[in-house]
Amino acid sequence: MTELADFFRSAMSGLGWSERPSILNLDKIVVIRFEKARQALSFTLMERGDRRRVSVEGALLITAAPKPEDDDDDDQPAPIPPPAGPSTLGI
Repeated sequence: MTELADFFRSAMSGLGWSERPSILNLDKIVVIRFEKARQALSFTLMERGDRRRVSVEGALLITAAPKPEDDDDDDQPAPIPPPAGPSTLGI
């Protein structure tokens, strides 16, 4: 688990992100928080047996729309929907 955590620390540091203290740093689960330009990302690393899971949370992450099923083989990426705003949230 240490090697995986070190990988993310090195990669994010190389991209200009600064690590922030985290209260969770155990043998089987580690949370690593990064900040850059008033943005934050949080990595959660979990180990269960021989499997590892990494999840990332943060406002910078974008979820792509699923590609519509069609018979075209044009291999064009699906459009990314606009971010949710007052008009799309019904506010």
